[in-house]
This record gives sequence, structure tokens and C-alpha cells, in this order.
Amino acid sequence: MIVLWIIPVERVQANEGFFDESQSWSGLANEVMKSIEEKNYLSAREKLAALSQEFSKSNWVDKQLTVPAIHMLSGVIMDVERNLNQIRPNHAKIHRSALRMQMAFDAVSHPHQPMWHQYYGEFKRDIGQIKNEIKAKNEKGYRQQIDQFYEHYQLIRPAVMISKSETTVQKLDSLMTWIRKTNDWAERERGIRQWERLLNPLFFGSEKDVLSMVSPWDEKEGLLKIGGWISG
Repeated sequence: MIVLWIIPVERVQANEGFFDESQSWSGLANEVMKSIEEKNYLSAREKLAALSQEFSKSNWVDKQLTVPAIHMLSGVIMDVERNLNQIRPNHAKIHRSALRMQMAFDAVSHPHQPMWHQYYGEFKRDIGQIKNEIKAKNEKGYRQQIDQFYEHYQLIRPAVMISKSETTVQKLDSLMTWIRKTNDWAERERGIRQWERLLNPLFFGSEKDVLSMVSPWDEKEGLLKIGGWISG
């Protein structure tokens, strides 16, 4: 009884500690973003350094983060730092990298209503425009819209990595790569319809909902699983 009583208490304390820590990270990421929007790059560097130090000193034991998520968070910090330290700072690149970082850390501190969910409307519009270009078989227009769709996906990808599993992100990457590379209009239409079906589960559903929609796309993997099941 003592053991069963102590373990839950320790877990609750660990969760509370992680919540406070993640709120601090998110707050610093927001401050970095605010300084960048004001084009105060010196202040942004100082606040980014504070975030980097806090994040690197964290004790990862019992943290509610996967190893890929930790690597992703480290990566977005370094990306902002790299852009801020350019000899000729590019404000658009700095702002974009800071936004990716802000959404990633927000996904840690607000798992139920993360900031990246605001891009649902953007994705809906992108998909609608791509479908129009496919219908018209407009190659130039299709490429332009796909590039915009890809940019939006890359913007939220770090946050998705925090919210979903690495397997889900890999499958989304695979689907995105396919619709960008294929030259067949039927395959393009099939791929974008798959994305359209994915949106609600991705933004508002569970991990299981997303995987149930993504898995049918990877036919080869599905056949291998069936073959393995039959062999077993």
C-alpha cells in the first residue's frame, strides 16, 4: 500500500515540474518571437541563449517527451540561432524559423490546444487550390500550389513531431514527397484526396485516427504486414 501510494505522488510531482518547465520554455520562445518581430535581434539572441541554456540543463528523466521530439526542439533552437548569426540577417528567414520554434514549444506546453492548430484553415485552402489545378491540369499552377502547401507543412512539422509519433510524421513526410514528385495526374489527385481525408484526424483527432487514415496509402508496407501475418 505504501509503494502504491508513493509512486503516484512522485509521478504527479514530476508532471507538475515538467508543466512549469515547459511553460517557461514556451514563454521564452514567445519573447524571442516578439523581439524578432520588433527586429531587435540583439534582444532575440539574448532570450534565445536563455532558452537554450534552460532547455539543455533540463533533466530528461521522466519527461513526457520522446527522443525525436527532444532532438526536434534542439534543432529549431539551433535553426533560429543560425539565422540570427548571419552576417546579413534575412528577416523573413529569421521570422519563419522563430515561428517554427514558437509553435514547437507551444505544442509542449499546450498539448490540448496547440498553436499549430490555427493552420487548419490554411491547409484547407491549399488543398482546395491544388484540387482546382489538378482539375485544370495546370502544371505551373500545380507546382506553385504544392510548393506553398509544402512550406506550410514544414512550418508546423516540428510541432506535429511533438504532438504525434515519429511514425505518423514519417508517413506524412512520405505522402508529401509522393505528391511533390509524381507527374501522374491521377496519382496527384489520389494523394491530395488522401491529405484532405487526413486533415481532421491530424488536427483534431487521436494518433490512432491519423494512422488509420495514413496506413492505407503505404500499400507496399501493408502487403508486407499481411505477408508477415500469414507467415506467422
